[in-house]
Amino acid sequence: MDANPNAEINVYAIWLPMLFSDGRNRWDPDLLDDARVQHFWDQERISGTWFAENVLGFSSIAWDIYFLYPEDASWLNTPSPLVVSGSPVISKKGDLFEALQSMGIDSDL
Repeated sequence: MDANPNAEINVYAIWLPMLFSDGRNRWDPDLLDDARVQHFWDQERISGTWFAENVLGFSSIAWDIYFLYPEDASWLNTPSPLVVSGSPVISKKGDLFEALQSMGIDSDL
């Protein structure tokens, strides 16, 4: 996001405690330090369960994953249309940046 400070994008980062080291007191709020990022802590992993069941179609927990939706996405029941998703985030970031570029948002690795 540093490379594109004027890109009109909203990021919702939902943090879940999935691993031993994932406690809220261990979370680094500077990891995604940008005014366009809103951070949420989901201690009960409700969002991960919901996205796994309603977006990915499996009964588990979605974590270390991104979902990219266009500006005009509808969020009435299930968010759509989904442009791309990927997991784990760090190894799939190239797919995310490619999708952002196809939407007219310049992205650099």
